[in-house]
Amino acid sequence: MPRISDERRAARREQIISAALRCAIRSGFDGMTMAQVIEESDLSAGAVYGYFSGKAELIAAVVDSRLYDVIQLLSDAADAPQVPPIPELLKTITTSLETAAQSVDGDLTVLLQLSWAAAAKDPAILDLVRPRLLAVLDAWAAIVRRHQEAGTIDPAADPDDLARVLHSSVPGYTMLRLVGLSSGPDRFAAAWLALMGPAQQPAE
Repeated sequence: MPRISDERRAARREQIISAALRCAIRSGFDGMTMAQVIEESDLSAGAVYGYFSGKAELIAAVVDSRLYDVIQLLSDAADAPQVPPIPELLKTITTSLETAAQSVDGDLTVLLQLSWAAAAKDPAILDLVRPRLLAVLDAWAAIVRRHQEAGTIDPAADPDDLARVLHSSVPGYTMLRLVGLSSGPDRFAAAWLALMGPAQQPAE
């Protein structure tokens, strides 16, 4: 029997993850079953179980592969020669959420909410989600420190405390969006600018 190439294996694994993602968006992680994923993936049970031992491993792969692109975005901002204004960053993040909501696999912002709910109940998911959230908070804190050095945020403020406030606004935006109460990225960023003051105006 010919061996499957690494590229083909990666593509098939992605096919299964995408199928699981669609099932999770429809049924939630609790309601999702391996039988649903197998049917959705259009692969055999043997093929699916050849990549994932069961539902828990598949959920972990879905969470890991789709939900934390924001870590790289914030890390890049923290390392940029000129750190972007906070409202501008939040506009970029919320715009990316709007894009994620239009994914071919379904509204990925639903998956964010599912992952947080699952982490509250399942220690295995918490072990996966927590370090990624800590990485997000670390990146926000690094951005805050850059702004403090530039004089655009109060140097007496605790960067870790501000990081938590900044990050918490993103799940809040996501929740409001899902229930039809979001004002959109532009107005969200404008509201943050109003809160933070003219020091956070984008450079001309």
